[in-house]
Amino acid sequence: MIVLHEIGHHAFGHMELDNLRGLKYRESDVALEEVSSANVPSRQACEIDADRFSFSRVLELAAGGRSPFTNQLVSPPLTCHLFSLATLAYWLVIALLHTRNDSLERFETAAHPHPAVRLLASQSHFTKYFARDDKAAAAYQTAWQETLRVIEHNEDQKHTLSLLAQQRPLLEEKVAQLDAVIKQNLRKATKRFDFSRGEWLEPTSGEL
Repeated sequence: MIVLHEIGHHAFGHMELDNLRGLKYRESDVALEEVSSANVPSRQACEIDADRFSFSRVLELAAGGRSPFTNQLVSPPLTCHLFSLATLAYWLVIALLHTRNDSLERFETAAHPHPAVRLLASQSHFTKYFARDDKAAAAYQTAWQETLRVIEHNEDQKHTLSLLAQQRPLLEEKVAQLDAVIKQNLRKATKRFDFSRGEWLEPTSGEL
């Protein structure tokens, strides 16, 4: 999942952005990487963008009904189970990657958004895709609730859980701001690689 996230940065052309060139990405277990205030929106929007790229590829594999080891179809119950596990695993990677119980304000100058912002950005973005599939929607929501349960028992993530429970409007506002950067800036400035067609697509008029 982390590898897919990094591939997403390249597939969406993030590394070619003028204000991101030459920047080095630190390991997750070191102090939060601070960037200039002018670069924070673009850097954090790129992380949300790459998160969604990775998540979408994981969900496509899990929901595709095929084993990752053979070309044989797996049973519908197993497909649903894999889908739920993939969703749970992805959110836990985001939630537990940051091992410090930092405040939302601490991330105002950081290259990566707060884990609560990243979780909500993925959760809200993909919910609409499962509205017409009751089984997928149920598996998706079950995985979300299980993610919150695991976070609840992790002392380092108490603040993340508190934000998700008590500050959702604030988090939604931050997600909306990052979505606007993706739509108005990133999509207009970068090429994207279309894996289904095997070619690079020119910058768009701003669609997500």
